[in-house]
Order: sequence, then C-alpha cells, then structure tokens
Amino acid sequence: MLETIERQSTSNKRIARNTLFLYIRLGVIMLVKLYTSRVLLNVLGIDDYGVYNAVAAFVISFSFISSPLITATQRFLNFDMGKGGFRLNTLFVTSFLLFIIVSLILTLGLETVGTWFLNNKMNFPQDRVSAVNILFQLTVLSLVINILRMPYESTVIAEEKMSFYAIICMIEAFLTLGTAFMLKVEFYINKLVLYGTLNVVYTILLMLVYKVYCNHKFPYTKIKNIRFNKATAKEVCIFSGWNFFGSLAAMTATQGITTLINIFFGVVCNAAYGIAIQIQSAVGNVVQNFQKAANPQITKSYSEGSLDHTRFLVVNVSKFSFILTLLFVVPLICNIDFVLKLWLGNNVPPSSQLFSCLVLCLVSLVSFAGPMEAGIMATGKIKSFQITFSILIFLNIITTYLVFKHGASAYWAIIIKCIVELVVIVVRIVYLRKGIALSAKYFTTNTFIPCAIIASISIFFIIAIVHIFPESGWRRLIFSATIYLLLLFLNTYFIALSKSQRRKLKQLNLRCVLS
Repeated sequence: MLETIERQSTSNKRIARNTLFLYIRLGVIMLVKLYTSRVLLNVLGIDDYGVYNAVAAFVISFSFISSPLITATQRFLNFDMGKGGFRLNTLFVTSFLLFIIVSLILTLGLETVGTWFLNNKMNFPQDRVSAVNILFQLTVLSLVINILRMPYESTVIAEEKMSFYAIICMIEAFLTLGTAFMLKVEFYINKLVLYGTLNVVYTILLMLVYKVYCNHKFPYTKIKNIRFNKATAKEVCIFSGWNFFGSLAAMTATQGITTLINIFFGVVCNAAYGIAIQIQSAVGNVVQNFQKAANPQITKSYSEGSLDHTRFLVVNVSKFSFILTLLFVVPLICNIDFVLKLWLGNNVPPSSQLFSCLVLCLVSLVSFAGPMEAGIMATGKIKSFQITFSILIFLNIITTYLVFKHGASAYWAIIIKCIVELVVIVVRIVYLRKGIALSAKYFTTNTFIPCAIIASISIFFIIAIVHIFPESGWRRLIFSATIYLLLLFLNTYFIALSKSQRRKLKQLNLRCVLS
C-alpha cells in the first residue's frame, strides 16, 4: 500500500515537472508562432497567405493515415514500460517499419488523388497555379519526413523527456520564424516556393536531431537488424486499424473544413479561417502540453493495475484542462478585435473576429478530449468506441457540406463542430464507464458540474467587461486579463477543488512558509 502511494506521488511530481518544461516551451512557441503568422501575412499578402493555408491544410489532411500509428506507438511503448520494458526494441523497430510503409502509401495517395483534387476541385488564383503545384510537392516531402520522425518523437514523449522535447520544439519555432524573415529577401524565386523549400530543409535537420538523441539515450531505438516482427506488427496494426477510423473522421472534421471553405468561399475566407486556426492552435497547445505530461501516466497506471489512480488522473486532468483553457479563452474573447489588430496590424482578414471567437468556444469543449481518450486507449479495447466516434465525427463534415450547399455562412462550420463535440463527450463518458469503471455520475459531479458553473460565471464576466469598456484597447485588455485571473483562481479554489485537494494545498502553502 505504501509502495503504491509512493509510486503515485512520484508520478504526480513527474507530471508537475514535465508540465513546467512544456509550459516554458509553450510560452516561447506561442509568442514566436503568433509573430511568425504576422510576418508571413505581411510578406505573402492575404491572397498568398490563404493559398499557403489551403495547400498546407489539404496535404496535412492526408496525415490521418499516420495518426493512428503515432497513437499506437506511444500507447504500446508506455504500456510495455509499465510492464517492465522487455519488448521495447521489438516495438520500436516494428513501428518504424510500419511508419515507412505508411509514408509510401501516403505519398502514392497524394501524388495521384491529391494532385488531381488540387488542380480540379480547389479554388486558386490562375496566376498562382504553377507555384501552388510546386508548393504542394514540397509540402508532401516535408510531411513524409515528419512522419519518419514520429517513432523517435513518440519515444521521447513515452520516456517523458519533456526538457529535450521542449528545447527541440522551441528550435523548430525559431526556424519557422527564420524562414518567414528570409522571404523578405529578394530572391529570383516565388515566395511560396521558397517558403516550402526552407520548410523541407529544417524538417530534415530536426529529423536528424531526434534520431541522434534517441540513439544515444535509448539504446532500444538503434535499428541494427531490420526484422519485421509479425506478431507485434499485428498487435499494433489491429489497434491502429480501429484508431484509423477515428483519425479519418477527425481529419474530415478539421482539415476537411478548410477545403470546403476554399471551395465555397475562396482564399480570402481561407485566410480568415487560417487566422482562427492559429489562435486555436496556440490556445489548444496550452492544454495539450498539460495533457502531454499527464497522459503517459494514465496508460502506465492502467498497465500497472492501479485503476483508482487511472480514474483520478482522468477526472482531474479533464477538469483542470478545461479551467486552464478558460484562462486564455475568456480574455481573448473579450478583446478579440484589439488582439487581432495588435497581432496582425492592418492586415486582419475580413470575418477573422467571429471565426476566432467561435473557434475559442470549440477549444474549450475539446479540452476534455485528451485525458478521456487516454483512459479509453489505455484499455486497448477501442473497436466499438472508434466506430461510434467516427460515425459522429463524419456527420460533422457531411452536415457542413449540406448547410454550405443551401447557402449558410462559413461560420456554421464551427457551430456544427461544437454541437458534435458535445455529443462526442457523452460517448466518451459511456466508454470510460466500460473501460475503467468510471461512473457517469462521478465524472459529472466532479468534472462537468464544476466546469459548467465556472463557465457560466465566465460568460457573465464577458458581458460585464464589454458593457463597462465599450471600446477595445489596452485598458480593457489589461483589466479583463487581471480581474479574470483572480476570478478564475477563486472559482478554481472554491468550486473545482475538492475538500481534500484544498486541504493538501493549504498544507503545501504552510510548508513553503515554514521552510
């Protein structure tokens, strides 16, 4: 019993330490990426920025083929670590070979169906067609290199080496910014083509860094004998196969929306949606970093047979993920006009404000997904869940297409995603009850009700701020951010924390004062 408590305490400390590394990474990356978007928008212009977003989103949409394998690799590595780590080399080598196969399939699909769709169905200015096709080829190459990097990145995350992961991600962000600045230099080459070329160069560099680090730190990542273990491959492929449906559905619900917006509304609307997605990515990364530190522990706890700790992590990581998201979502919604102008200057694409606010609402709902799905994935019993999940998510893209066909505005794409996400949350609760015996009543009482109360208070806060400060500007931004930080802290302490958690927090503060 004491050994279990000590192990769980060590696990919680590791989560806290890794979260710290990831938030240092996040702070740097968020600032760099937001500034990079401004530089790119200024250098490329609204039309070319929209072209780049449309092409990149289309190519990335094909990565749904590799996403299930990434999830499977992390899951099986974590699970085996919890069991003693006797199959790590076999798992890694087999996964790497599977990633090679996936990259070949992906390339074939993009060079055939992808090229046809790009030139016959998507909407680009006529004078950009040649540059679009070259950019497409370069983006495909970058994607393939990134896929081959995934076994190494999955290993780093599974081993919870978040300090290295944070450093590499920050380097990647600065390299992206550097490539954007290089576009300001006059070269005898189209800027879209130049940007795609530079992306390929730094992608190769990062792949090599990951490989060298993993080979040095984790001997089981060295591929000495290329032997395809059929039993392991079958195990990974079955898990990935069912996860594929969810990945395909998620792709259509995200990247597919970008393609539909391009077809129905053109590249200017793509630019506005692209800005909203940048904000979604920045805020989403806040919660994903917290979850990235915690999710490996969910899998390891389950593999060790510690269901109580698994349920504890799922419930609390879900709750605090939502609260953490609100810390950024609410001040941003209050000040979206000013923030966009501050970020992009006078180049704010039309409709960016409403797109951004709706996307921020979606981010709040999606914040529950990570730990809930980690709890389901840990069990390995995902067939029924992925089929149900896929059907619901596919409804997203089908419904969006139908409402666009009947003349609805582009905003409806995000409204529909919010509605579907609410339904998916209910589905996840059902499968958590089956998988880890987490009752719906317990999850609702300890997670949803506190979050719903805090969200309701936040809505009244937004209305009050807009009423008190009718004009957006620095005063409203500083006041709303400061007051909401205090309000959210009080709400978290008195509403979100349980009595035992408040007691432990007081004891911790007392130790800090006395030490």
